[in-house]
Amino acid sequence: MMLRLQRYNLDVIYKRGRELYVADALSRAHLPSTHQAEDMEEYEVMVVDVLSSHRVEELKRETLADPLCRRLAEVVSAGWPDAFREVPRDLRPFYAMREELTSDSGLLLRGRRFIIPHSLQHYYMQQLHQGHPGLEATKRRARETMFWPTIYTDIEREVSRCAPCNALKPHQPKEPLQLHDIPDLPWSLTAADVFEWEGKEHLVLVDSYSGWFEIDRLSGTTSATLVAKFKRHFATHGVPQQLMTDNAAYFTSREFREFARKWDFCHVTSSPLYPQSNGLAERAVRSAKHLLEKCARDRTDIDAALLSLRNMPRDGLPSPAQCLLSRRTRAFIPMTKAMYSPEVETRVQMALTQVRQSGKAYYDKSARPLAPLRAGQTVRMQTKRGHDRLATVLGTAPQPNSYQVQAGDATYVRNRRHLLQTPETYVPDSTAGDPPAVAVIAHPRSPQQDSVGPELSQGQRPVIFTRSGRASRPSSLYEDFVTDQLCDVLAY
Repeated sequence: MMLRLQRYNLDVIYKRGRELYVADALSRAHLPSTHQAEDMEEYEVMVVDVLSSHRVEELKRETLADPLCRRLAEVVSAGWPDAFREVPRDLRPFYAMREELTSDSGLLLRGRRFIIPHSLQHYYMQQLHQGHPGLEATKRRARETMFWPTIYTDIEREVSRCAPCNALKPHQPKEPLQLHDIPDLPWSLTAADVFEWEGKEHLVLVDSYSGWFEIDRLSGTTSATLVAKFKRHFATHGVPQQLMTDNAAYFTSREFREFARKWDFCHVTSSPLYPQSNGLAERAVRSAKHLLEKCARDRTDIDAALLSLRNMPRDGLPSPAQCLLSRRTRAFIPMTKAMYSPEVETRVQMALTQVRQSGKAYYDKSARPLAPLRAGQTVRMQTKRGHDRLATVLGTAPQPNSYQVQAGDATYVRNRRHLLQTPETYVPDSTAGDPPAVAVIAHPRSPQQDSVGPELSQGQRPVIFTRSGRASRPSSLYEDFVTDQLCDVLAY
């Protein structure tokens, strides 16, 4: 190129980029189109005609009545000032798009989109969100049809406050795993749960240190029946320092609290409707169900299976019998006499820590922490039908990652994962219907016991917590009657 240009004497003049015009097909300086105005006029007529006459007249009337739209139409017709600072302050949001703005027959358009006056923005916002599309879908619809300066902010606010959309939002992501304390002694930290198998209720009691679990078939699910089973196991293995259960009524009754006080152990309950917080018992329930099902299919003795399982070494850990009893128990596999000799295992706590930390690292890969809630904040409480109950946060609860919330006249305790933040305003009358019941109970010897509430004075009505954590107060119609004993029976 340089060699070809040497035979010419060229005068090179520098021009800034904004002075360089885009060439058409044949020329460096294109000719202006003589049909531009006619095409635009036909185009505007085509756009306006798709609306009904009623809507067109309404849009024209409200556009002429809106002061901002009137001033905008005047500027569009007369021409925009050259400098941004000369534009009236209320019209500055339109300055960047001034080349797209047109006015015809009392209507304002930005390209193919109608500019909606303030009085009609709420109506057309509802039309954009009709059918409850998501946030981005609503914005895409708006980009094709209408415009006003704050339309995208208004869409975000409208969608975030839409009750049906919020109620049907997917479950919140799981939070990072919180590990329970690693026990340093066998049978010091235990967990229990009741499960059903083949139409019969069973109790499982598991030791966190050794993994040893007991299975009992129950004749009923009263507190008295469960207390009798616990007493038998505690008489064999000793009284644990802590027993963790869910919030079932038989674990939260007055009789069970009295049992925990007399036998001097701390009874801790998990977060309502959040079985993962009692993962030790849930894992033992799964193992117990599998064991019962396999023995039933194989028609073998469940006690013989338990004997073999308790002598089975775990991955990186000794067998449950070695951890709990410091020895192997005699079973059906022959072993030398030396293998039955007692030997205290000192590496259990370290091995448990490594195993659980490894599991936590794997679990936390797909988990993220949720923002903490503050007192007075409006949230949506998750039920079986979705996040369909509005509530207000009262404060934190004794259970980890849990909060006390109020919905209507009831008070609940829920895990943070079951509380969805929302910009909606809490209205007590909007919380209709009660979710399935799960209890919230004070811990007999836990540090949080003092914060549960003051001691009942003489004549004061007791407060009973349902399984959902709702505070159930007796009716004032029965103030002259003694109903405490009846309440205890119903709490079972």
